[in-house]
Amino acid sequence: MAERVRGPLRRRRGRFASVPGSLAVVATLAAMVSGCASGQAVSDSAQQVFFQVPSGWRIYNQVQMGNNIPGLAQSKLYFFRAASANPRPSPSDVFTPSPYPWLLVEVRSLAPSEQSQMTLEGLSNVLLPNDTLASYGQGGALIGVPRPLFKGSLRGSEVSFQYPFSPGDPLDYRQVTWVDNRTDKVWAFMIGCSVTCYENDESQIGRIASNFYVEDKG
Repeated sequence: MAERVRGPLRRRRGRFASVPGSLAVVATLAAMVSGCASGQAVSDSAQQVFFQVPSGWRIYNQVQMGNNIPGLAQSKLYFFRAASANPRPSPSDVFTPSPYPWLLVEVRSLAPSEQSQMTLEGLSNVLLPNDTLASYGQGGALIGVPRPLFKGSLRGSEVSFQYPFSPGDPLDYRQVTWVDNRTDKVWAFMIGCSVTCYENDESQIGRIASNFYVEDKG
């Protein structure tokens, strides 16, 4: 796939890697609340996932999103949320070059055909099959430098792309993805919007991305 470097990604991970078990959950939620008191924290302890969006964003669940959920293939969906900053939000804002940021978070199983491809590079294809699309000349261009992530029994990646959503209307997005050591479950976070929106709101996008946390349960 093509690469268009805009400078290194500046997000930090592993802030709670040394905090064991349930203490990690407490520390994570406390950091979310203190970092943005007016934000909306979303968590599912059973699925080990936590994130936060600003208070003005509209949050959608799986039923509200209908068929607008990318990356499912033949897998089982354990958790899903999407959100939009659009003043007139709609589930259709997600995964478009919207002038307002949006995000999605999903936890799902990996199909057997996917498990063999779950290298650190392959994690970037969990929500959008960039490698397959690139073979047809439709893949995204990298923004910045992909970063591998490691936390206990989990491994992951953080990467940003510019995707040619339609001619003259590209989509910029950042994706953080984690997989367990059995390579049968994946946690994926994506946040994006139009190129202009992404550049103007990059600081906020970075803060929101830094609040995505997956607990390592071994």
